[in-house]
Amino acid sequence: MSLPRDVLTVALLCTVMVLGVPMPVAGNEPDPGTTTDGTSIFADVDAEHWAYEPIISMAERNVLNGYPDGSFKPLQQVSRAEFAAMLTSAAGLKASGTNGNQFVDIPEQIWFHQAALVAARYLPGNYEQDGKRYFLPYEDATREDVVVALVKALGAGSQYADPGVLNARFSDYEELTVAARMPLAWAFQNNLLKGFPDGTLKPREGISRAEVAALLHRAFFIDTSIEGLLAGRRIEHLNGSDRELNDLTTILQSKYGEIKPGSLQAYAIAYYARKVNFYEGEGTQVLYVFGNIDFRYHSWEAEFECNAEGVRKFTENVARETARLYPRDTILVMLGHQNKFLFDVSGVYENKYLDRTADGWQLKRFYTGVMVNNGAIVDTWTEQKT
Repeated sequence: MSLPRDVLTVALLCTVMVLGVPMPVAGNEPDPGTTTDGTSIFADVDAEHWAYEPIISMAERNVLNGYPDGSFKPLQQVSRAEFAAMLTSAAGLKASGTNGNQFVDIPEQIWFHQAALVAARYLPGNYEQDGKRYFLPYEDATREDVVVALVKALGAGSQYADPGVLNARFSDYEELTVAARMPLAWAFQNNLLKGFPDGTLKPREGISRAEVAALLHRAFFIDTSIEGLLAGRRIEHLNGSDRELNDLTTILQSKYGEIKPGSLQAYAIAYYARKVNFYEGEGTQVLYVFGNIDFRYHSWEAEFECNAEGVRKFTENVARETARLYPRDTILVMLGHQNKFLFDVSGVYENKYLDRTADGWQLKRFYTGVMVNNGAIVDTWTEQKT
């Protein structure tokens, strides 16, 4: 006996929701870009949620969808089928040599069929038994498998990673699959993976929809290099420090409180430090130090143009000293200028360094930057004059 079409639809929807896999329903999905109060928000994800920005970003790109009731369910664990669809969408992965049905547990007509075939090249956990391949679509995706898949989809050269940094940092290192240690080390060294406050990675546990949103956002839509962070206006000049970092700024002031870039003339530097969140999600990720150079702008500018390499090496020394004092943090040190004027200075300084304020003008400029992770310099940046 054949059931009416609407009965079949309700039955299928109930089955999918029980399995924890969100089913797109035309005309009933929440619009992630609009709500009645004009904010970009799901019913259960407000602007105070730690993953608010990546969730909204991924929803606006149709990488993750909400549920018909207007919720996102940020704490719900992600299935392997869900993650396959998310990964292929975020990374723009296309089918290549995946003709036919390769897995006995994935019906050809199911919504995630093609995504699973494509994602299987990146996502560990599928296996073969008695000549049959299994994808296990309804099992929870593990944290380890998700990060490994992201690193592979990024095409990262994880052979240059150092698993020793994971072994030294995380108490459950031995629980990592041997084949996963290099890509997870790369993810950790490149600010894609953080771990938990108790010093664990929890590689075999599941991962929530909010956590996956943050990872995908960071992996595919944020350039985490210094240059990328600057281009995205994520690195700002500081004029104050976190109270708990006052000892750090005092030490830096004592050791590196002035710079002589190739001349007898010394320039004082005032240091400010804060722990910041550059990538959205998972709390503060970077200990950021800004060195504000004594404002003899034009003479310094001439000095810098002749001695940019020396200024960069000086910045490296400040970053290494900070990393010595805070070995468990990712360190970013930037040297630059910040000064406020109560009159129009647009004819004195280059406009690209000026911001108009309510009561005057603000000059902001960076010259060099250095990022350190686990005691090693992982990125440097020096301003290139155009």
